[in-house]
Amino acid sequence: GSRKFTAATNEYFTTNDHADLSHGNYDFSYSLWVYFDTVDAYQEILRKWSGTGNNREAILILLDTGKLRWDTSPDGTSSGVTNLVWDTALSTGQWYHVYLEHDATSNHTGISVNNGTMTTASAASGVHDGAATWRFSHSSSSYNGRMARVGFWKRLLTTAERKEMYNSGDSRAYSDL
Repeated sequence: GSRKFTAATNEYFTTNDHADLSHGNYDFSYSLWVYFDTVDAYQEILRKWSGTGNNREAILILLDTGKLRWDTSPDGTSSGVTNLVWDTALSTGQWYHVYLEHDATSNHTGISVNNGTMTTASAASGVHDGAATWRFSHSSSSYNGRMARVGFWKRLLTTAERKEMYNSGDSRAYSDL
């Protein structure tokens, strides 16, 4: 099943900071499926990012151009943030598989959509481990669409695992591999 978010009603859900969901200067990855009802407005999809204090870690955004941007902060502040944009605009009415990673050995963050070639950016200092609350969508910049099969691992998924989870657009859960 999927979770539906409606921007007009500012729907979101949260979970408190926890060691199992923390970032740092080590390998980690995300996999999730997203479906957009609109793509012409700024929408926050995943957020462990507080605009106050030094609690900026990572945030996945749909820009008003229909492109995804993944921002990560090495120290919790707004300076030195890595902004990584997926260059292809996404459309409404279809599911997309999004894979995000931080590779501590290669010192980069990466994003891939529908098992495409990974777009990367340097992230030599890692990703800050702060105390911000995890938000799926956000009350002031709400996601307008659906989200399914969100996973977080404290390791990089292999190319074979990512390919199997995408499954040519026919979603598979990690537990099915």
